[in-house]
Amino acid sequence: MSQKPPSRNGRALVLALASLFALAPSLGAQDQASAPRLRAWERIWNTVKARYLDPSFGGVAWDESLKRRIDAAITAGMDEAAFTALMSGTLDLLPEGTACYRDPAESAAYLKEREGQGAETVGIGVFLLADRRLSCAVVTHLASGGPAQRGGIQPGDRIIAADSVPIVSQAGDLRMDRLRGPAGTWVTVSVQTRGQERKDIRIARERVVFLFPSVSGRLLHPPGMPGKSLAYLRLDRLDREDSADDLRRALSALAAEARLDGIILDLRLNGNSVSIDQMASACGVFMRGPLLRIKDQFGSRTHSEATGAEVGGSRSLPLAVLVGAVSDQGPGMLAGILKKAGRGRLVGQRSFFSSMSGQRFTLPNGGDLEIMTETMVYPDGSPTGWDDPGLVPDLEIPGGPADVFDEARDMVLAAAIHQLLGP
Repeated sequence: MSQKPPSRNGRALVLALASLFALAPSLGAQDQASAPRLRAWERIWNTVKARYLDPSFGGVAWDESLKRRIDAAITAGMDEAAFTALMSGTLDLLPEGTACYRDPAESAAYLKEREGQGAETVGIGVFLLADRRLSCAVVTHLASGGPAQRGGIQPGDRIIAADSVPIVSQAGDLRMDRLRGPAGTWVTVSVQTRGQERKDIRIARERVVFLFPSVSGRLLHPPGMPGKSLAYLRLDRLDREDSADDLRRALSALAAEARLDGIILDLRLNGNSVSIDQMASACGVFMRGPLLRIKDQFGSRTHSEATGAEVGGSRSLPLAVLVGAVSDQGPGMLAGILKKAGRGRLVGQRSFFSSMSGQRFTLPNGGDLEIMTETMVYPDGSPTGWDDPGLVPDLEIPGGPADVFDEARDMVLAAAIHQLLGP
């Protein structure tokens, strides 16, 4: 999660917006049910004041003057879309990536996804990761029965462009908005399947539900190493309540098939944030003991410990962790903790992410607020360095998401196997 100083013009823009709604309520007031929104704003203002990680709010004057102006705008009346815009704009005054507001519909969808019921969206039904080396996006998952799957797109395919616009910008950002849009509209997707020519597929957008497993696993029997077996676990989600249990179940099934000589934990397709409790349970599969020290805005510290049971000797078997340059905070934290504890060797590319931890707060209007409330250091008090110099693998090997779907050319996987079984 990147940070940057808040725009000095941001406060003026938000206050101007608040004044506009207060002076001309007809612009946004399709109903006068302001009480729930006032209570939601009151909760947001008080929660940020009391719990936000930085007591200086990144230099923003989070004060009574700001509160009164927003109060007046809400009281004048506005619809849900205008309220969402006002709350999002106000929270955007804080340093980037440290606070967000979800309206009631977004909050319900977020909880549904966290509970493993799938995420709903309107688009073509693909989950992508940018592969900057190849200037493309790699299809990591598909919505079952969705328009992309019906059009012949497969996991591992590379999407080059949407309506002739590159899907990965020159800055390396993924342009998912090019694939989204109103249901029933069409988009032409330029796709390349490995070993085939690039082709254009015209696909109609529709409402789709993503529901894919947290973990997939298989046994690896490296050629030239008779009798050797490795458990390969691809952990694609760490943000669901049952992700750590899925990890244990997958490993238990592999341990029942063969005597394991090591474990490869592949985090390269995992792009999720995660709570401390979820992290503690996942770490508990591979280690025991303290994981992190956590500090809030008042300087008070708590300790997080690994929880749950090991599976089939998973805390003592040799472990290699595969990491990618696009790793998000969740997989990055897991890899960083295992490396610091001396539990596993990291193989892959360096990644950068925040050492801050957030918390979600429910609001009276059915929406929610998520803000950064804590910062994390290692148990010995040393900084994680996840944002600078980044999470540095023990063995740096070039690669990208496309390699995960091409085992014969996956240098990161080959290096990990050598680390575990080589001389």
